[in-house]
Amino acid sequence: MQRRPTPAGAGISIPATRTLRGGRRVTLSDVDELRACQQHFLDLDRRHGGGRYRTVLAEWLHREAEPMLHGTYTDKVGRHLFAAVAELTGQVAFMSYDVGDHGWAQRHFIQSLRLAKAADHVGFGAHILANMSTQAVYLQQPGEAVRLARAAVDGGRGRAHTFVMARLYTAEACAHAVAGDARSCITALRLAEDATTKTNGTEQPAWAGYFTPAHLAGTAIRCLRDLGRTTEALRYTAQALELAEGSVRTRALHTALIASVHTTGPAAEPEHAGQLGHDTLNLAGRVRSRRVTDRITDLAQRLTPYRGNPTVDEFLHRARDYVSPALRG
Repeated sequence: MQRRPTPAGAGISIPATRTLRGGRRVTLSDVDELRACQQHFLDLDRRHGGGRYRTVLAEWLHREAEPMLHGTYTDKVGRHLFAAVAELTGQVAFMSYDVGDHGWAQRHFIQSLRLAKAADHVGFGAHILANMSTQAVYLQQPGEAVRLARAAVDGGRGRAHTFVMARLYTAEACAHAVAGDARSCITALRLAEDATTKTNGTEQPAWAGYFTPAHLAGTAIRCLRDLGRTTEALRYTAQALELAEGSVRTRALHTALIASVHTTGPAAEPEHAGQLGHDTLNLAGRVRSRRVTDRITDLAQRLTPYRGNPTVDEFLHRARDYVSPALRG
């Protein structure tokens, strides 16, 4: 039986003021250590998926970071401390979403929002709302997804880094796509593209460093596919795979997504889709991610009508461990 992670962040009591006199003295050096650990876990998550290190991060956060909130620090240190713990809690939330533990993800997202508000960490708070919208899209809750995405954009507008705004607009585009609002979806995609071409002269926040034009391209592919505009979707395929070497999970997600575009409409090429499916399976063996598993299942469903093609049949055989018995044939 898999051991459930300690509820790090879910039960944290947030002090009423950022200036506190409590236990151990907390300094900016302590906060820097938290941020270094956060970057380490971010990299592990991208390389291996949320399922491998979620428990480790949750227990470390509960054991090491939570006591700092009840330590002794100045208002300046407190602001940075609350922001760092907000980012770590948000990471636990995202990893929980990635493995399909949606209740835990939602509780940690909410706790991260509270911490971000206490830290006046506006851009990150908007980012968390966008992640919550993305989760709502995954759960097929279009109304909630649109509401959260709009709140994210409103919260970040004029205050968040331009690349963060691009991320917020991509969340809005996905929400509108799943809601069937093509016009609003395309508008949001264009705003996201515009944002990626601009700079406000400041360095992109470390917690948003994962977002690149490749992630925007992946969003465009999914939105356009869902809107039935498969030919347009394929224009973004090359850019969607221009990912850093460590972005294993995203590469698996994007490869499966591109494959799905090749299963329908004018762009239908089932053999090519099957080849891309094999590439996805090779990547999937390196990560623990329910989202990747679901993409493989979706691709298997889309390719099932093309049984008889050797490449497709071989993919469906290899994908047996990822799909339901009804699809195994």
